[in-house]
Amino acid sequence: MRRSFAAGTAARIAGERGYTLTEWPVTFGLIAVLAAMATIAILTALPALQARWAPAPRSPGPMPRRVSTAPAPRISFERLRADAVARLESSDWAGARTALEDALRLRPADVYTRYLLGVALSNLDLQDHAAEAFAWVVAYGSPRSEYVGLARQWLVLAGVLRARTTDAAAEREGSEAVGRVRGRTSWAPTDDGQVTLILTLEGTGATAAGRRYVARALPNEDYEFPPVVPGEYRLTVRRGDARLWEVPVVVREGEATTVDLGTPAEATPRDDHPRDS
Repeated sequence: MRRSFAAGTAARIAGERGYTLTEWPVTFGLIAVLAAMATIAILTALPALQARWAPAPRSPGPMPRRVSTAPAPRISFERLRADAVARLESSDWAGARTALEDALRLRPADVYTRYLLGVALSNLDLQDHAAEAFAWVVAYGSPRSEYVGLARQWLVLAGVLRARTTDAAAEREGSEAVGRVRGRTSWAPTDDGQVTLILTLEGTGATAAGRRYVARALPNEDYEFPPVVPGEYRLTVRRGDARLWEVPVVVREGEATTVDLGTPAEATPRDDHPRDS
């Protein structure tokens, strides 16, 4: 009697709510399945959503430049001396000095390079250093070398050496055709600075190409170059960095070419034959 009453009461309650007792497990099971499916769908779509809404990646910064630790290529002796000769021809005395000093670090016993260094130092008016370079050339060069004769001539004109008649220039004079270039400077500077004039005779013609002679003089004094191989030359006279004269000169065999220097940039050459002197 009690069981029937309880069963009836439950049935009435279920009937009032619209469910039967057998429908409750099915309903809860369906809800669980739907929840699991929703979870799976969310987990499946999550990577795509993250990729879509994630911030754009930053572009990588520039890679640091690697500094090469390899040693700089070494410049050859021949290239350094060729560069120095080109600078001497363009009157870049300071640049020529640097190139020649670098070349001598590679070949300190090269007589021609040491002579060119003396020429550059002389044109820079570094007379003590030039005298050292020319004295080295005289001491270690061949006595019959043209550059030894020119270095000795410079030292004699500078008062460092006494002139002697048995030097290389005098010996050459009897063995090959030579001429002479001489003259006088007639110019009074208007200041009290250094007045030593550096005279340079550079070959420009085919027979004199590459030849270079140097002399020194004071204003209103005579000057003379050592024996010169005949040919066409350019006579340049400097006072420090200032170029005062630049005169074309033709030297003939067995003759003396006289170039008197008056007002700067107005000098003109003339030929003096030995028979007229």
